[in-house]
Amino acid sequence: MHISTKDLPTSVRSALNSVGYHRNDIRLEQSEKISACCGGGQDGQRDFVVIVNLSTGEFKTSLGSWGGSNMFNPTNQVDNDTREFDLADGFVVIKGSSGGHGCFATLFASPSTVSPILPAKSFDLTPDQKEVLRIYRTIRSGCRDEYLTGRYKGGYGSYCGDLTDDRVKSALANLSAMGLVKINKSGACSVTTEGKNINLKVIQQ
Repeated sequence: MHISTKDLPTSVRSALNSVGYHRNDIRLEQSEKISACCGGGQDGQRDFVVIVNLSTGEFKTSLGSWGGSNMFNPTNQVDNDTREFDLADGFVVIKGSSGGHGCFATLFASPSTVSPILPAKSFDLTPDQKEVLRIYRTIRSGCRDEYLTGRYKGGYGSYCGDLTDDRVKSALANLSAMGLVKINKSGACSVTTEGKNINLKVIQQ
């Protein structure tokens, strides 16, 4: 699932800012166990692990080596330590990398810690709205028309082919009103953080 960074606790936002993560949302994964190792190692990048105590607001950052594991720093936990430890309740772990290719990060928290930090929202979507949202989430922009108009009929993951232009426009308008997609002045549509988190049932013809 994804969560908007502005909805995160202040301590987590501060920790993300400290490693240069400034995106609008971030992937959040539930886990009972976690390791210090990120397993990145791309040229021009350095992995990081940040442990955040939600109760006190304190966080501790550990950095890997530029380019990942190497013979000159064999004991670096971020690069090499694959042992798993219990992810304690009340703590969030941020794992990612930063450098010349940008900053990438994922949040990890135990299931009991995840629930309190998630916004409480629920949506009741029609089949049309589910299908249109799925297409916008999974199909690149240059190919969406074939799926929306039903011209794409075969292959793995094919969709229902009976949507009309009016039904697509109506679905998008309602998805926009619910905050699941954003439509700009030129008509371009993008999926919001809330839209990314909707659990959609596969709709096939």
